[in-house]
Amino acid sequence: MSEILKDQRALLVVANLVLGDSDDGGDYDKLYEWLDKYSVLVANMLMRPIYRVVESLTENRVTLTGFVDRVVQLALDPQTQALDVFLVMHGSDGQAPCGWELCPRCVGHTLPSVPAGEISQP
Repeated sequence: MSEILKDQRALLVVANLVLGDSDDGGDYDKLYEWLDKYSVLVANMLMRPIYRVVESLTENRVTLTGFVDRVVQLALDPQTQALDVFLVMHGSDGQAPCGWELCPRCVGHTLPSVPAGEISQP
């Protein structure tokens, strides 16, 4: 397998944390706002030198449809040979803030790598 160069790499950063007080009365709004903002900033600062493109989905753009659309668009770009996704999300009651259902078996696992050539347009 040949080395994948910077010009062939794409990164999508998805940052969306539940804002609001926790059930135990703690106030996490400021923490989540900070994490939303700086997770994207840090990813851009650290990863831009090694990726051709670094894009982000935040706030109301974080939906399952928006995520899938962006992944497919980046993967179908002829320059993309590797697509990485950073997810910075916090859910409650088994749901991510955008409504994705979380599977307890998948928490902490990574998705398998799929070469860009194996993704077909829907």
